[in-house]
Amino acid sequence: MKATITPRLFSHYSFIILLSLFLFSTFQVSRAQDTKAATFAKLGEERMKAFDFVGASKNFEQAVQHSPRNLGHQYDLAMSYYRQKKYNKVIRIMEKLVQIPQAEARFFRLLGNAYDVNGNYFKGMQTLKAGTKMFPYEGNLHLDMGIIEMIKGDLQEAVTHWEKGISVSPYKADNYYWATKYYAQSNEKIWALIYGEIFMNIERGTKRFDEMSELVYNTYIAIANKDKSNVKVAFKRNADNEFYDVHERIFGLLDKNGLLDLRRGQRANQGSMLKTLVKLRESFLEMWLQGFGSRFPNILYNRHKELLDLGHFESYSFWLFSKANANEFVEWMGQNKEQYNAYINWFITNSMRVDIQNYLVRMDYEQGK
Repeated sequence: MKATITPRLFSHYSFIILLSLFLFSTFQVSRAQDTKAATFAKLGEERMKAFDFVGASKNFEQAVQHSPRNLGHQYDLAMSYYRQKKYNKVIRIMEKLVQIPQAEARFFRLLGNAYDVNGNYFKGMQTLKAGTKMFPYEGNLHLDMGIIEMIKGDLQEAVTHWEKGISVSPYKADNYYWATKYYAQSNEKIWALIYGEIFMNIERGTKRFDEMSELVYNTYIAIANKDKSNVKVAFKRNADNEFYDVHERIFGLLDKNGLLDLRRGQRANQGSMLKTLVKLRESFLEMWLQGFGSRFPNILYNRHKELLDLGHFESYSFWLFSKANANEFVEWMGQNKEQYNAYINWFITNSMRVDIQNYLVRMDYEQGK
């Protein structure tokens, strides 16, 4: 039987064909617009790197014009305005972006910082806190709150935010970095030793590693010499912290036994301050493991024990302070190449494990926690 196409059926087929052509045409136009948007966005990125923020804004504006639903282009445009200190423009864009279901943590960060530098501290902090509710494991939001409090002058509150950041994102280095810098200037320097060393195990081969190497090195010396000349921040405890008190007790015993006498240590170690500090660290670790290792297990001293058992603790300690006292490190390494290379070869595949189940932060040792 021969099929016949009725006028009505023909009209239906025509509609489908026209719809298909329309959708195809729309898709082609949309793809072309996205391509143009990507080209402008790339130009904007290059100009941002060249610090041409005005030119970058023009490129990102064109990218948004061609692809208005692309959240990345809108964010980049807002960032280019931020670099020009056009904070009201940043706020207008980002207030819309943080309201959508696809909002990202970086949207809250940019908006919060824009509010703060535009003179609205309360709104800035409120925005960042709202971000933490949506992204509870985003440590950078706490990082920003800490920096805002630091600029404001409330260093104790700043450190509290950074430590919260450590607890939710312990594998990220930034919060350790800032907490170390301010504990090193405080009346509780031992936290600088702890956070600084963990930082160096997370972030290696950077200028910040070099800075932390020197900072932790000098903090050991300040503690040993009971030097309080750089105590610029007097932190007030909200609760007892026996973990910290044990550290002070052990340092007190080391002092009583003459092991904090750095001059004496240098005389016994051919004038080497690094060797003296390594011996001090070994003595501390021995006392810790004997009296408190099972009571306060933690990633740092568990790691020290592992290194000690494998014969790598000395090499590891010299590596930590390699940028603080480069001459002594190079001299020691030249005399202990085989030992140091054995440590490095092991370390390459056995870095310290720092994650949401393995970290160390002050609040976890406060009374009642």
